[in-house]
Amino acid sequence: FALAELEFSRPAFAPDLGERIHFRFRISPPLDPADPLAPYRTVDMTANIFDIRGRFVRNLYLYDRRSALTPEAPLSDVWDGRDAAGRPVPPGVYVLRLVIEPNLSRATRSMVVVR
Repeated sequence: FALAELEFSRPAFAPDLGERIHFRFRISPPLDPADPLAPYRTVDMTANIFDIRGRFVRNLYLYDRRSALTPEAPLSDVWDGRDAAGRPVPPGVYVLRLVIEPNLSRATRSMVVVR
């Protein structure tokens, strides 16, 4: 499997106002729901946040096992604008890196934190 697209619910958000940014992705090739093995195929997902200089900010999840048929998890695929210690990050540009295993397909997308 490979990550085919990655998109945000909005390009910028204000965590100080309680806003969060949701992301969606699609994997390719899509599984055929009629395939009897499709419900048993899984992928491991990792989502990390970095600042514009490439410094680690936070892991949203690591090796999260998901169904390859429906890999999105709306309650997990979200960032609240906080770092690994739970502090709000300063305004600026941040990068989400999403990795799908076992083949390590990656997708990155930038977003803006505003005050």
